[in-house]
Amino acid sequence: MTVCLTGWGKQTMEQQDDRTAESPSATDNPFWTFSVALYDRPGVREACLALQDRAGIDVNLILFCCWAAQEGKGRLTRAEIQSAMAVVAVWRVQVLQPLRRVRRRLRKGGVSDEGRLREDLLKAELAAERIEQRRLQAGLAQEPAASGRSSDRRQADARYNCGVYFDETGVALGDELAPALDTVIEAATRD
Repeated sequence: MTVCLTGWGKQTMEQQDDRTAESPSATDNPFWTFSVALYDRPGVREACLALQDRAGIDVNLILFCCWAAQEGKGRLTRAEIQSAMAVVAVWRVQVLQPLRRVRRRLRKGGVSDEGRLREDLLKAELAAERIEQRRLQAGLAQEPAASGRSSDRRQADARYNCGVYFDETGVALGDELAPALDTVIEAATRD
């Protein structure tokens, strides 16, 4: 996942809500609502972009790991995380990454036709992100979430889930990017 959250931080929440309202499934996807709100918190946008651009991480999967913990789903199994990765792998490579590459090649503030194309590509990228998140949410077991988990417990669960995801990707964050992941996890599990 890898994610086109790049567009979220540049717009107001009202504009983001307008965009998500265009989709009939927007109200059916609490994961998307969670992600939009989280991405707007201080430091999260930059942290997500650092993880995406410097480590090649699918941010939607990081957000999914955090959302599952925040929603009281606790610690995901390795099989659940592997399944989530498999569900979005082809979509990410064949749809999201090509859209992002083309959008990023177009200059910001370029000639009007180029600028309009860039905006259209951003909308398409966000729509593709929404589809990916809907697929991730649909794949999570629909068993009732545990209620009343403390913020510390949710944070520990999110760290565990993200740790399994990173283990599965083979990516080691190191000292440079570990604070970026901390920023996302702490913002996601804050009361």
